[in-house]
Amino acid sequence: MGEDHPGGIDLAQAHAAIIVLPMVGMVAPRPLKGGRPAKNRGHKPSGSIEASETLLLLNLAIGTLVIALTVLVHTLGLVALTRAMAWVIRWLNLNRHALGRSLSMLGTVLGLFALHTIEIWLWAFAYMLLGAHQSFDEALYFSTSTFSTVGYGDVVLLPEWRLLGALEGVGGFILIGWSTAYLVAASTRHGPFRIGVHF
Repeated sequence: MGEDHPGGIDLAQAHAAIIVLPMVGMVAPRPLKGGRPAKNRGHKPSGSIEASETLLLLNLAIGTLVIALTVLVHTLGLVALTRAMAWVIRWLNLNRHALGRSLSMLGTVLGLFALHTIEIWLWAFAYMLLGAHQSFDEALYFSTSTFSTVGYGDVVLLPEWRLLGALEGVGGFILIGWSTAYLVAASTRHGPFRIGVHF
């Protein structure tokens, strides 16, 4: 037994406690969080993995649906634009002079812009329905920059819907390329350009 302190405390036991307690603290288990042991960050629970897979499939399903709608709009729009421009050119005799052919090209370009505007707004409405953006002007701005593959990055989607942005970029790239091919064909058909001269 160690020497008793006047207050009744064994000094030897007190010294041992001072040495042992910090060591115990070093190997003590990690504190519980919310009444449960802390989780291992390197392992995802099976429920979290299933939720991620479900969200991925939902992104793909919604993205495929919107892409299909935009392709349908583009197809029907190009058919309508071709018929409308043929009627306008015939009614105004635009193919008889260079100015008329240039005006027909202007009408074709504006028609293509109208089609892309509809397609961009479709994506923006989809983002708003999903709650991916806080306001429609933000959704429309994001949709425009993504569809055109500019992608400034100053406005982004919520993490759970970010795959939709990538799908819109792919769809927009294809549709803009399609419009470019149509514009080249129209420029030689009723525009001021000729194959072998300008191309």
